[in-house]
Amino acid sequence: GTGVTSISNHLTVNGNLNIASGAELNLGSFDLTGSLSGTTGTGTLRTQKAEGTLPDGKTWSMLVAYDGTSAQTISTGNFNGGIRLNNTFGASLKGNTTVGPLTLLNGDLSIGSNTLTLNGAFTGSSNNSLRGSGSSNLTIGGAASTLWFENDEFNKRNHIKNLTLNASATAALGNKLNITPGADAGVLTIANNATLSTRGNLSIKSDTLGTARIAP
Repeated sequence: GTGVTSISNHLTVNGNLNIASGAELNLGSFDLTGSLSGTTGTGTLRTQKAEGTLPDGKTWSMLVAYDGTSAQTISTGNFNGGIRLNNTFGASLKGNTTVGPLTLLNGDLSIGSNTLTLNGAFTGSSNNSLRGSGSSNLTIGGAASTLWFENDEFNKRNHIKNLTLNASATAALGNKLNITPGADAGVLTIANNATLSTRGNLSIKSDTLGTARIAP
């Protein structure tokens, strides 16, 4: 059914978790534990806990909403239903993560030394953006729309090491993005029929140790 269900203790699910369209399960500050054999439904799963609320390595059919009041850590896995971040303190990836649509209403999402695979549309702004680093990787697998990165050149928060657009993927840059230089420099890869609209915002960086490159 529809409506909001909130829990008052940790929730253990060893079978399938179904959240129907229009329904919402609010975990609050509690954990979802158990073997969790699968997920179905296109409702919303909300969490306000800082870390550890969802098991790693699972596939989530529903939208997962992170709306805590302190910085949150996003579990690894496949978020096919998308992620929505509404947290002024932001969130960070725990490990390699695949997301359908990614919506940053409030707060930045830190990729860290991980790979973020984005298979759906990105919704954000210059104030609610992706935070990269010299070791962050970003793969675009669909129509990503306009990508925004944190405007911090000094701390390399607008750096991505390896930016990959898979076949037929599309993306545009809303502000400046640097491909990481160095001894293990980054690579920009644009597969067949993929399109990256740079809008003059892309820099292939170079330093004394090495130069980033565009894959042939």
